[in-house]
Amino acid sequence: MKNFIPFSTAVLLLLLCPLMPAVAQWSANPSLNNAICTSSSDQLLPTIISDGSGGAIITWTDFRSGNNNIYAQRINASGAVQWTSNGVAICTAVNNQVDPTLTPDGSGGAIITWRDPRSGIFNNDIYAQRIDANGAVQWTSNGVAICTVTEHQTAPSISSDGSGGAIITWIDQRNGNDADIYAQRINAVGALQWTADGVAISTAASQQYVSGIISDDSGGAIISWSDSRSGSVDIYAQRIDSNGTVQWTADGAAVRTGIGSQDYPGLISDGSGGAIITWLDNLSGTNDVYAQRINASGAVQWAGSGVPVCTAADNQEVPTITSDGSGGAIITWSDLRSGSEYDLYAQRIAANGAVQWTANGAVISAAANSQVVPTIVSDGSGGAIITWWDYRGGNADIYAQRISGVGVVQWTSNGVAIATAVGNQTSSRITSNGSGGAIITWEDYRGGATSDVYAARVFSDGSLPVELVTFAAAACGSFVMLNWNTATEVNNYGFEVERKQIPLPPSVDSPFTKGETSESSGGFIKAGFVEGNGTTSAPKDYSFNDKNLPTGKYAYRLKQIDRDGRFEYSQSVEVTITRSAPIQFALAQNYPNPFNPTTTIRYSLPDRSSVRIVITNVLGQQVATLENGEREAGINEVQWRADVASGIYFYRIEATSVDDPTRHFVDTKKMLLLR
Repeated sequence: MKNFIPFSTAVLLLLLCPLMPAVAQWSANPSLNNAICTSSSDQLLPTIISDGSGGAIITWTDFRSGNNNIYAQRINASGAVQWTSNGVAICTAVNNQVDPTLTPDGSGGAIITWRDPRSGIFNNDIYAQRIDANGAVQWTSNGVAICTVTEHQTAPSISSDGSGGAIITWIDQRNGNDADIYAQRINAVGALQWTADGVAISTAASQQYVSGIISDDSGGAIISWSDSRSGSVDIYAQRIDSNGTVQWTADGAAVRTGIGSQDYPGLISDGSGGAIITWLDNLSGTNDVYAQRINASGAVQWAGSGVPVCTAADNQEVPTITSDGSGGAIITWSDLRSGSEYDLYAQRIAANGAVQWTANGAVISAAANSQVVPTIVSDGSGGAIITWWDYRGGNADIYAQRISGVGVVQWTSNGVAIATAVGNQTSSRITSNGSGGAIITWEDYRGGATSDVYAARVFSDGSLPVELVTFAAAACGSFVMLNWNTATEVNNYGFEVERKQIPLPPSVDSPFTKGETSESSGGFIKAGFVEGNGTTSAPKDYSFNDKNLPTGKYAYRLKQIDRDGRFEYSQSVEVTITRSAPIQFALAQNYPNPFNPTTTIRYSLPDRSSVRIVITNVLGQQVATLENGEREAGINEVQWRADVASGIYFYRIEATSVDDPTRHFVDTKKMLLLR
């Protein structure tokens, strides 16, 4: 079964048994998706990083208080938001905080930076905050000041320093109307490491702007920007070490200078202490896409004025770049070569500067209307996943496509629909899910005039996760009962049920001393197997009883196995058996409820009993008999496949002990059939 997502959702199993709480899951429906923030007013321009555990951390600008503030949320690999509903406040200082961006802190959290005018609307500064994996802010309330020198500091960019801190760069107007580039390092505890208000990266004549930053893999960073010192717009770069000392030519090494205008640089590490930089180049009179590699010493590596990635007719716009994992890069862009609408193309360029795919790029999407503003992430296998805004349906939607290392698209022609709700979905950003797929976030107007933030997960084969999947565990006496449900299955061989004993402190309830487990390996072991349903689009219910367990705490997970041998694990659920209490007469609520057309009824018997279970309608008329005979002691279940009309029905149990006829049990419960 493809895309068996990790999940940890509990459902009602059996009366008298402790249950796990319910948790949200990734949606498989592109018109629904997963809400990250739907608070009042606007949530704008989200950006995203991996949390290192298959989930993501997202930050955005938020207008719920009447001013723009900065908020963040973490969503785990299962699709459950981890922090405060609608996000944790990163900064709610006076005036408008905007342009948040973030980098991993190396411990499951993030460092976030933004533009902040709290000292006056004509004096934007740069601030930063760290938030841990649990959603607790770590530094000074409302953030640590990175630069508060006079005049404007804008457009911050950030990269990890590899030691739990970050290096931040920005556009700075402290020297007058001419914009320069500065940078600062902040450590894991929020202390600034370099010169107060930042180290000058470039203070050359005229304007330096639109900067980007990556780690140099040695505690420093490489920064690239557009530069008009020569009268035209060129591309420059600078490396700064972990101590705040610039490493290349003063005011930056030239990456591309000369005729025409070069703008909108983007860069990635080349894996050897240098960088590959892409930009829009106006040498031909229209915008083309070029690239250049610069080594760790600041020397350009490819010939001429850079490698032409795409010089097709008319304009190419908004190039963005990711590593190919082999010292080269994959670049994607919006392309107007068709003459009337923007399509999407991509190209791979090797470490030696040789383009690898079709001249002027491989088609990512040429659907009707325009596809614009792509963003890209590596797929971990030499290819990439690209997401964009797409107008094929009239409004802006979000689509995605994967392309292999040899330039072949892997998913549905023209891309997989990620978000197609009413209204516009825009400003999409992407990060890896750590297993060949991606998590995508965007600005969403499905709620009307104001925007919210949503997210979706897409797997490596281009499919969205199984929707409405549940997994639950409940302890009753010495039994643990597991229930789970799938919405769809593809090539599902079955589920291996795995169990692990969790150590408990010494107590009268536990036979295990602290630090010991009942399984010498300390890990999960196989407890049983439940056959799958192969390929089906119909919801399926599953159950498994793990019997005769000693007192203790247990974790369970499912290993879903495809018929081709591939497998994925669920998240675990935990239960505690506190004592070996005898099983009592009990009748469970049917599951699922409401249902269509099949539901399961569970009941427990303390000893062998004569059992009768009947179904009646609201008029008291009997419509089915499910049990009528002797049944063994323990947990029992029976299914009803209803062939009656929608409505409310009742199921009634009458049970009498075979050995002691004075032990008699009667109970009735209500259920709902919805066709």
